[in-house]
Amino acid sequence: MSNSFELMSAFLKRQVKRYENEEFNTIPLQDMLGRFKLVKDGKPLMSDDLVLNHTGSNIFAISLRSVFYNLCRNKQAHDKLLAEIDEADRNGLLSNPVSFAEAQRLPRTTIGATGAQGGADIGGAWLPEGTIVGMNPWVSARDRSVYAPDHDDFRPERWLEASDMQLRLMDRNDLSFGAGARNCLGKDISILEMSKLIPELYRHFDFELTDPTTEWELHDYWFVKQTGLICKVKRRERSR
Repeated sequence: MSNSFELMSAFLKRQVKRYENEEFNTIPLQDMLGRFKLVKDGKPLMSDDLVLNHTGSNIFAISLRSVFYNLCRNKQAHDKLLAEIDEADRNGLLSNPVSFAEAQRLPRTTIGATGAQGGADIGGAWLPEGTIVGMNPWVSARDRSVYAPDHDDFRPERWLEASDMQLRLMDRNDLSFGAGARNCLGKDISILEMSKLIPELYRHFDFELTDPTTEWELHDYWFVKQTGLICKVKRRERSR
């Protein structure tokens, strides 16, 4: 983890130095880093600026890998997503696929523990104040009463078929970005990135697992990281 932050910090420093070049600054700055710099011009680069570039990155990467892996292994969901994207494209609309909501649910991230102020009764057991309380989001994401008996399956339609009350319950159990005081501050940026990037990638490219018979591996640390997602990518040909 530390090495990845060192690489990212070194990259950011190179980009900032590049933006400080007078000749380069004659070109309008249209990317995110350029806009950050315009806001901070005349002030020293602060640690908050670096945080902005890391915001939601872990959960975003985990969810993105989950989307590609599960869509590659589920032809019905894959074909339906492409049809929705193409239809939205033909009508000049923005597609809003639910695939990433389902993908986030499966490789569950952790949620931090907290002390129960004033004590609490949990499941019939009294826990005095100061007791460290935590939970396993992997379990909440596979609650049969919330996500149906097929809770282990990748089925994006469950988010469309649910009633308003059931959808609120599913959202409440969705701890992909934590909850309450432990909610990830980068949640909105991560969701924005996924809603933009996933349709755009599938609009232009086809993805296929190099070995469909091999399953990925999940490594449960603070986050649930995945390895073994190796894809073949080719430009997509489509009729309008």
